[in-house]
Amino acid sequence: MKFNNEYSFPHPVLGIGDDIRGSASVVVDNDEDSDPDNYIVTARYELDNPGIHQLLAEEKAEFICELSCTGAFFRTSKTSSSFTQIMHIPKNAVRDEVEMLFLIVASDDILRYTNPDVHPDFAGYAFDLQKGDVLAYIGESSFIAGIAFQKLKAVSSFMEIIKGDQTNGETIVLLDTPKIQIQLPSEDYQRYSAPSIVNNKEYAAIFHAGIVLPALIHALHQMINSESFNDYAWAKIVRFRMENEEGLHGITFEHENVIKISQYLLSMPVGRLLSDLYTRATSETDE
Repeated sequence: MKFNNEYSFPHPVLGIGDDIRGSASVVVDNDEDSDPDNYIVTARYELDNPGIHQLLAEEKAEFICELSCTGAFFRTSKTSSSFTQIMHIPKNAVRDEVEMLFLIVASDDILRYTNPDVHPDFAGYAFDLQKGDVLAYIGESSFIAGIAFQKLKAVSSFMEIIKGDQTNGETIVLLDTPKIQIQLPSEDYQRYSAPSIVNNKEYAAIFHAGIVLPALIHALHQMINSESFNDYAWAKIVRFRMENEEGLHGITFEHENVIKISQYLLSMPVGRLLSDLYTRATSETDE
């Protein structure tokens, strides 16, 4: 949404540039398991600005969360006077990515609004605010409907290895699909899908480093080159993890960082492969 970069106001707003000294933040938790019909989203707010604190205490201001899901043409807003806001979002109303924008707004008209921590540019001015006018930009968050965060970390959430029709030994990577598809030639897929191989967790690092990593690097480069992939589920999962996962958050999505991003998304597959090989080699030597 990039709210703080795209919007300007005729009055000072906390969180927009340096209009007002202080800070506002939110921590968001999404529970999709305890209620079969609803996602339960809990927002816990922090606020460091006495002036806006006072407006909340006087019930002249309130927290608001604007929710939108372009994939389901869903949009709503939920308000709260509490620093802990619990929201129920119907599961049948959303799909794919659900975006959330958090603000503090006037809950009634406020005449002659001022804030003690306002920037000197606004000193000496007072503003007449209407109900719904923004007092503070708190932040943004999102979640992928239908998939718990821990499941998003599984490779199977955004990539699958399937049997292809090609007989020339070539592996094909398809991106215009909900998941990144790695199509193996029939003979290769037959070997890969053998129960003794595909079900053996000891081979996971080999698959990730040798098959999945090159395909993911290719996919991310193409994703940077063209916005046409942004609507596919695999791309939304990649962006969600980049914005919310420690180690990925803050890495700019550019060609020069693709290898780094791919390794974090796959939990450092090359290192895991070499560790496994070293363990096996040293254990064989000890024997």
